[in-house]
Amino acid sequence: MTTSSIDSAVAELRAFLTGDMDTWRRLHGTQDSDAKGAFAILLTTACSKAVENRFGKQPSAEDIIDFVSDARVRTIGPDTVPAEDAEKVLRATPGHEDLLTSMNARDRAGAQTAMLYALTHETDESQNQVDDLLAHAVEVTAAYLRQRAAR
Repeated sequence: MTTSSIDSAVAELRAFLTGDMDTWRRLHGTQDSDAKGAFAILLTTACSKAVENRFGKQPSAEDIIDFVSDARVRTIGPDTVPAEDAEKVLRATPGHEDLLTSMNARDRAGAQTAMLYALTHETDESQNQVDDLLAHAVEVTAAYLRQRAAR
């Protein structure tokens, strides 16, 4: 994967999280396999960091359930993602990644995207939070890809 794949993934995720759906649809519709891979890694990294920022390293099941319930009512809508999928991606902290093995890639990405949107729109500081999350996710994604390429 190239730097341009990461840049494309960042632009796509930023568009989604800031509500620029026209740009998001255009970028999402033109992804090649490298861009899809970079997007998946970036999304997972950003979602993990947002979960840690919001809940800490070991979120309680009750906190996750309450958040998902509230997000499905106030932010993302009840039909966007099944509650069980949303809860799994939020609980899949380090050491609990096994929760995701029962999900296919499409369902996992949909749940991560919905929950990341909800996490970044929980307060009025969403733009700052999006910028900070994406900066962190770019660093982690680039480091991961460098390490993988060196193998």
